[in-house]
Amino acid sequence: MWIRQNGLLCHTETKRVVSPADVGQPIYFENLGELYFSAADEVIKMSASEFDQFCLEYEKAL
Repeated sequence: MWIRQNGLLCHTETKRVVSPADVGQPIYFENLGELYFSAADEVIKMSASEFDQFCLEYEKAL
């Protein structure tokens, strides 16, 4: 699950941290199950339902 902390998004299980201000817009490829960002060379594997939850937190963190 992704949560917001001080303007950052943190994954509760993997402890991965994403800064919405630095990575740009999220771009999700459902057929690959991969999330890319418009301004960063970063790929995150996730399900479509996890992406939906990520987007809710991402928009709040902006």
